[in-house]
Amino acid sequence: MKRTVLALLVLFASLALGASARAQADAKDLKNHYDFVTMETTQGAITLLLDNDRAPISAANFKQYVTDHFYDGVVFHRVIPGFVIQGGGFTAESVPNPNGEGYMPKLNEKKNRAPIKNEWRNRLKNIRGSLSMARTQVHDSATSQFFINTVDNAMLDTPRDGAAYAVFGFVVEGLDVVDKIRDVPTGRLPNGMADVPNWPMPTITAAKMVTWDDLSDSAKAAVAEWDAKATEWHAPALEEEKQHEQRNKEVAQHFEAANAALEANGKPLRDTGITYAEAKVGEGRAPGEHDTVIVDVTAWLTDGGVWWRTADEPKKVQTFPLPALNKFVGLQQVLLTMKEGGTTYARIPAEMALGEQGLRTSWWMWCDVPPNADVIVETTLVGYRETLKSKDGVIEIGDNNKPQ
Repeated sequence: MKRTVLALLVLFASLALGASARAQADAKDLKNHYDFVTMETTQGAITLLLDNDRAPISAANFKQYVTDHFYDGVVFHRVIPGFVIQGGGFTAESVPNPNGEGYMPKLNEKKNRAPIKNEWRNRLKNIRGSLSMARTQVHDSATSQFFINTVDNAMLDTPRDGAAYAVFGFVVEGLDVVDKIRDVPTGRLPNGMADVPNWPMPTITAAKMVTWDDLSDSAKAAVAEWDAKATEWHAPALEEEKQHEQRNKEVAQHFEAANAALEANGKPLRDTGITYAEAKVGEGRAPGEHDTVIVDVTAWLTDGGVWWRTADEPKKVQTFPLPALNKFVGLQQVLLTMKEGGTTYARIPAEMALGEQGLRTSWWMWCDVPPNADVIVETTLVGYRETLKSKDGVIEIGDNNKPQ
């Protein structure tokens, strides 16, 4: 009996030691992947983890603002119950309320650093307590402003104008403080700015970096919980990143091929200023100037930046009537030299491309076209639909849409 009890005691001790060792290993692993910030506010303290691995640009940006003491004295200037609390951009002072009832805040915008890349494709979710970068309608416009989600905001994970909102951290302690800030009364400033807390405003009195050892046990448990969720969410992003790297490699190879062909075999297209070279001569018919064409196009800036690639789109090709290319006349002229099944490279001057207006693209993989930019295109004429004029108007006949 004594031997049995002794054996059980040894077993329990070994299990406890094993669990302790695993806990220490887990803690070591977690603290090597995250940084931590404590924000002292007028409503209490909020401790945040920063996800260095899954949002390295946003996390580094936030840490720099913290270590520069940028956030000390900054207010939460936008508070929407059932949505978010937002801060990081303004200090405030009190001024007399025009209605004669006490005081109201006057916001003073702080000078921030350059915008950063939007890391929304990390697939981290805007759930209650998550920390995200605030931005304008421009994808890569985030600077110092951030928001904390007070509820699950799945709509912020869905791209708008080509991008969603990048999550880069989580509240591991002080969610009750977030709720206190959420519940402050708000109003509208004379300039029309809405959802602004009344005076006195919730304010970050100090923000500082802290260590794993500074965290409470409950905060450490919250880190582990976040890590499990974020690992699951981020897995598809890792696979997508591999696919994107392969896509970029292929695009770069095609760009090199286009430049080499234009250099070796390029010839002028009448007096348009366009230089073109046939990579493959089509064996089908040539489209007429009123026909509808089906094309596979990749378009670059001269530095290799892609601003249009039909292969990135769901249908992989684009279908449009040639007259619709009146704002990209150069491509129209190139297509009129081609036959079905052919592929042509072309260097198109700005005045025959997008001219002075340029183009702001909405797809995350594409770059904007600045004004007066020359472009390079690779175009395959996949097919076309012939258009004829009759007494009843314009009609389309035939269907040469034969994707290759």
